[in-house]
This record gives sequence, C-alpha cells and structure tokens, in this order.
Amino acid sequence: MGHNDMNANSAAAAAGRLLMSIIFLLSGFQKLGGFSGTVAYMASLNLPLPELAAIVAIVVECVGGLLLLVGYQTRAVGLVLAVWCVATALVAHINQYISIQTLRQHIGATASGRTCGFLQGCAARKA
Repeated sequence: MGHNDMNANSAAAAAGRLLMSIIFLLSGFQKLGGFSGTVAYMASLNLPLPELAAIVAIVVECVGGLLLLVGYQTRAVGLVLAVWCVATALVAHINQYISIQTLRQHIGATASGRTCGFLQGCAARKA
C-alpha cells in the first residue's frame, strides 16, 4: 500500500469517525440540555431511577461520541455504542414497533449496524 493510499484510508476513517460521533454527541448533548425532559421520558418508560438512567445515557453518548471522534480505542468504543443502540432500541423504542420483523429491520439500519460495518472496515485496513 502506497503512502497516498494510507493517507486516503486515514482521512476516510477520520471522516467516518466524525460522522458517527455526531449522532451520539448530538443525542447526548440534547439529553443534557433538556435534562428534566429526559428524566421525565425515562420515568415514562418505568425505568428504575430515571435520573440515574438519564445520566448514564448522557455519559455513554457524550463520552463515547468524543472517544470515537478522537479515535481512541475505536473498536471497543464502537462495540459499546453498538450494544447501546440495540439496548435503547429494545428499552426505549419497542412500543413504536408493530412486529419483530420491523424491529429487526430498524436495528439493522441503526448506528449499531453502521458502527459494526465501520469498525470491520477499520480493522481490515489495519491488518
């Protein structure tokens, strides 16, 4: 692989990390900015300790987004965020789905699927 190919791969990986991190950073900072609304939403889901659930959501999304953005432990952070996407889809959004098939389609199209594909591409480039 030539020097230009490595620069292009690095630039593409950085752009991918930027785009993926925006999803989580916007969501996390939106929850932080509307903390009382976030807590009320968590309470409406009958989650125990809705304040703690809101704080965990904010931390996972903001810290995970920042770590992904700077490229620190990308595979591990991406895995945590992928699991987070699936967990939130099951906990917070399950009532929006009519069938299991619709849920599967949504999960496949969310950031968890994109994160896994992105991480697989990054790992292949490093190998």
